Amino acid sequence: MLLLTAFWLARSRNATPKPASVIVILGCKVHLDGTPSIALQRRIEAGAALFHAGLAPEILVSGGSVNGSPNEATSMSQALQVLGVPDQAIRLENTSQNTWENALFCAPEISGSAIVVSDDWHLPRAQHLFERAGVSTQGFGARGERSWRWKCISREVLGYWLTRLRTWRSPKTG
Repeated sequence: MLLLTAFWLARSRNATPKPASVIVILGCKVHLDGTPSIALQRRIEAGAALFHAGLAPEILVSGGSVNGSPNEATSMSQALQVLGVPDQAIRLENTSQNTWENALFCAPEISGSAIVVSDDWHLPRAQHLFERAGVSTQGFGARGERSWRWKCISREVLGYWLTRLRTWRSPKTG
């Protein structure tokens, strides 16, 4: 079962999303100087491209300060502005520490559907958690470097099934 899940996550592909109320970009590592990591920059660029394609009027960036690092949402907001996204089109959720908190803290801010942007291998779990929080989602994955891909996928397999087990009997919150 775990091996099949790994192959499923590895083969996830992007379909062109339909227009939505908001684009949600999930946080990731931020360097000590406040600049986004390579993985976070890929997510930011994917979200900005969706915005510029007219798929949503706003971007909600989600991520707090993890282990004393600079705030993820603030870093994403600054990077999005450099990519031409107007400040007034960016909303911040800047307290979450993990994917479940991303979903819980973003859900009250979303009316309608959302396009969730993360790494492609992370999307099935992220979308599941947003759906559990009551948000209708589409996913859009920022595809990572091949050298790190299997390491990330192998970690995500365990995270995916633990999340499914934890939420199996819990009611939806939305």
